[in-house]
Amino acid sequence: VHCGQKSAPTTIGQALKMLNPEGPNTLTVYGTCKENVVITSFDNLTLQVATGAAASINDASGGTADVIIIGDSTRITIQGFTINGGGEGVRCFDHSLCRLNGNTIQGSSGAGVRLSRARATFTGNVIQNHSYVGLQVSNGSQAYTNGDTIQGNANGVFVGGGSFLVEVAT
Repeated sequence: VHCGQKSAPTTIGQALKMLNPEGPNTLTVYGTCKENVVITSFDNLTLQVATGAAASINDASGGTADVIIIGDSTRITIQGFTINGGGEGVRCFDHSLCRLNGNTIQGSSGAGVRLSRARATFTGNVIQNHSYVGLQVSNGSQAYTNGDTIQGNANGVFVGGGSFLVEVAT
């Protein structure tokens, strides 16, 4: 995916429509993407930044929608992005399994990352400068973190509603 370029696909959303949701699929992304990405009913999908490149996903809604929404999906990996703004940076819900590796998630008007009835692993992310909370784990969710930095948010971490968060030592 070459965001902002002339050759298709130019958005992650366009590329997702071309894939078999049963996977496995890997999308390698270059450039600055200005969109709100919705991943629904996918299995074994990886969104990754091209080796040696930088890529960002920036809110296109003016703060009214989440930047990345993952619902009813399993084995979804988001790797190496800078994710900017949105109502929330990343929302993983509806019994999804999400893996976030090496991302910087920043500047949302709500939670940086919110889990609701979901499972997630976090490795080497920076979750910062959100107006609400950096990481929200709720409604029976399970989260595992390893080497993540959560800083500069109105509140750091919220865990409630029969959920848990475990820091995994390496």
